Amino acid sequence: MQDGQADPEREETTGMSGVTDHLEARGVDFEVVSHRPSPTAEAEAHALGVDPSNVAKTVVLDLRTGHAFAVVPADRHVNLDAVKDALNTRHVALASERAIARDYPEFELGAVPPMGDLARTPLIVDPSVIEHDEIMFAAGNQSESVRMSTRDLFDRAVMKVHPIT
Repeated sequence: MQDGQADPEREETTGMSGVTDHLEARGVDFEVVSHRPSPTAEAEAHALGVDPSNVAKTVVLDLRTGHAFAVVPADRHVNLDAVKDALNTRHVALASERAIARDYPEFELGAVPPMGDLARTPLIVDPSVIEHDEIMFAAGNQSESVRMSTRDLFDRAVMKVHPIT
């Protein structure tokens, strides 16, 4: 996709409605929880009144081959060297806000859900996320989150599980 051009396959799905429509189409149980606008996953956890380790944060990475989503608990940071090791590559960087807005216009900045199947983006998931039976994450905007089974969230994901925090 070139700068300034939208991906027509992804234009049909936007924000929270795209996330919930996608989950409904998959037939999984989930709950949408509204909260005060939260620009970060850690702020989202505080707005929800839950421990930040129970909220999955999606960090958009820039690789030579495109993007990947790193999924970690809200209270942790992605270790780019660990990601490089896990993916056996030398080029990994945080995607710029401009690139995120351009390539994932259906999601607000700071509210990208950890749903690689929806965004057609591979995932690298820290094992500490998978350890939870239930997880919460941004629903595509800064004022709504999804609570659901971790197993259901990742059951269709193209992902690699590796320590990346």
